[in-house]
Amino acid sequence: MTRCVLGIDPGREGAVVALRGTAAEAALLPSTDAGLDGRALVATLRSLLGDDDQPYVVVERAQSFPGQGVASSFRYGRDYGRILGVLDALGWPYETVPPAVWHRALVGGDPGDGKARAALVVAQLLPDLELRPGRRKKPHEGIVDAAALAVWGQRRIMQGNQP
Repeated sequence: MTRCVLGIDPGREGAVVALRGTAAEAALLPSTDAGLDGRALVATLRSLLGDDDQPYVVVERAQSFPGQGVASSFRYGRDYGRILGVLDALGWPYETVPPAVWHRALVGGDPGDGKARAALVVAQLLPDLELRPGRRKKPHEGIVDAAALAVWGQRRIMQGNQP
């Protein structure tokens, strides 16, 4: 069995990154006008795994943001709950981690002021990962964060700190 760490950045521009060693593959979280599509999420997660993969998932913990409206906060919380529900239903081990924890460990500083720095760190650690899908000029924040979460989780496993 191969250990595959999945990092999931929930949110409107969310993504999931599967990490095996330094080989990484990304997918955007499937959504509809109503929010995250739970059934499509199951298919997306399974498509990122090989037959011999033993998944371990790190999900960025949901939190409200200053200035975020009630409707968007509700949608974000609902989608976050769907992700955790899907992981529970699949029986896959996971942990949630606040953005400040993984960001401080990998990038340094606060998450809000280091998006470009986070993209640079992820690009250095995972040079083959496509951070600009389509015709984007800037790295996709969801992919960057999901990749950083996967790296953070992989390091915890290597240090024997996995719960």
